Amino acid sequence: MEFCEVLASGPGVVKVKLSGKIDANNHEDIQLETYEILQKAGDNIESFEFDVNEVTYVSSAGLRMFSTLSKECKNKGISYALIGLRRDIIRMFQLTGYANIFKIVEKQEL
Repeated sequence: MEFCEVLASGPGVVKVKLSGKIDANNHEDIQLETYEILQKAGDNIESFEFDVNEVTYVSSAGLRMFSTLSKECKNKGISYALIGLRRDIIRMFQLTGYANIFKIVEKQEL
């Protein structure tokens, strides 16, 4: 299953699309792929965005992964956002306090 795909990598911006469940079975793989993407982008990156429109579930391991990646970006001076989260997943982020850590943009229903 392809769960992590680079959508765009240009001057200053990296966008990565995630899909499916983010849980104990795959969060480490996603985190490692993301570190590799950040490393390849080098020092010129200003913004890192996860397109999470197709994410259906985030476990506590997934929450920690997003938090760890957010800290890594913050330490490098990179803005970090989750774009397209479903309302039920946003609610979980809010209840756990993770919604205050990084920018979250709700999924737009068609």
